[in-house]
Amino acid sequence: MGLRASSPVYSKPLQRQGVRAYIAEAAATSWAVCKIEPGPLVGRQNRGSVVLFHDRALGRIEGNGAKRELLDSRYPGLVLRVSPVGRRSFFLRYRDGGRRRWFLLGVYGDKEVEDSSADIPASYFAAEGARAEGRSPAEERDLVRQRSADAVTVRELVELYVERYAKRNKRSWKEDERLLEKHVVKRWGDLKAVRVRRRDVLRMLDELQAGGMGVGCNRVLAVLRKCYNYGVDRELLESNPCYRVKPPAREVSRDRVLTDEEVGIFWRSLDGAAMSEGSRIALRLCLLTGCRRGEVAGMRWGELNLERGIWPLPSDEVGRSKSRRTRLVPLSLLALEVLAPAVEARFGEFVFPSPLGKGSRPVQSESLSRALAKAREETELGLLPRFTIHDLRRTCATWARKYGASREAVVALLGHADKSVTAVYETGRAAWRETGVVRGGAGAAGKKATQRRREQ
Repeated sequence: MGLRASSPVYSKPLQRQGVRAYIAEAAATSWAVCKIEPGPLVGRQNRGSVVLFHDRALGRIEGNGAKRELLDSRYPGLVLRVSPVGRRSFFLRYRDGGRRRWFLLGVYGDKEVEDSSADIPASYFAAEGARAEGRSPAEERDLVRQRSADAVTVRELVELYVERYAKRNKRSWKEDERLLEKHVVKRWGDLKAVRVRRRDVLRMLDELQAGGMGVGCNRVLAVLRKCYNYGVDRELLESNPCYRVKPPAREVSRDRVLTDEEVGIFWRSLDGAAMSEGSRIALRLCLLTGCRRGEVAGMRWGELNLERGIWPLPSDEVGRSKSRRTRLVPLSLLALEVLAPAVEARFGEFVFPSPLGKGSRPVQSESLSRALAKAREETELGLLPRFTIHDLRRTCATWARKYGASREAVVALLGHADKSVTAVYETGRAAWRETGVVRGGAGAAGKKATQRRREQ
């Protein structure tokens, strides 16, 4: 017994134009183009009949006590050999020096991937390509195996990306490392990086979403794509499995701005919260300066000019300032007043030293977020709609605009990148053009809160 294509859609072109004309039409279709039914196999006469290999149909083929050879005329020389016990092996049949050769492409059902038959055409074309270039398929197979043996694992790729790229170029390299270790290395760590396919990435994102992760899935996808792009750029890989994979979750832009009353509650609640004096000062400076939490946490005494009330925020090698450019941050009178206790207790290089580093390193920015979260549990901050430290930065910018600062001044204050040509010649000037207005806007809410506290 053999196999024949049962669909009349594919039999008519064959009757009119022959097998070769049909190959061009059928080659563009998927494996699942028609079902396969039992039919007579008459010696070599059936070698030219059409059998379109189909994953579901191939899965139903069983041994019948005799060896069979089935062809798919879309791929000349591709043969499926079915053993008497039902073992299905793909071979490339070709001639070399006048002798017939049989080259094993793979065994159906033995692949590590879910869709086993999908890898067979790739093996077939690789072998045919080797023959077209004058190499034997066996030599090509040995070359592929050698490349696979030398290929990096997912764990090794992640380590190279973090050490040689992320730490040198990204402020958020620790978050990249955390996401990759938790969701990628834990899943595929010992697998060769070349073995991760696009469907594996999609399956991972589906499982993360099913587990309750929201926009975090987008972050995992972004850092995984960046990691594989690094591998491609360094010629460790040929392709990126994240290609054309869309972020699964919808991004929602945050627009939380604290009201006058909420700013007052925030200011008063910090006094009653169980946190260090350094964390209390740093959180208030995030509101008064509009700086990011990491910028405030890494503040150095050598950067501050307290007499002039300015803070030239530098950009170091790991990009402490997100725009990677030094900018001038004005310090209002209230900001200087808030800094006064830190000046009296000055110790070491950093304004907010880590208790673990004995003054040799700054406090971690994440500790400020934890301090704010704890304050929400202990004080009336918990009664307010949730806000983050970055919302304090947005609130500062809103207050600056409210008190008359121009958009250009606020852009300079926040350190956002201005890509215009003129911006190259006006570095730092926009913010200082209206320094008084910006200082007033940034500190207005805090002044009101301080005045209320003193009246009480």
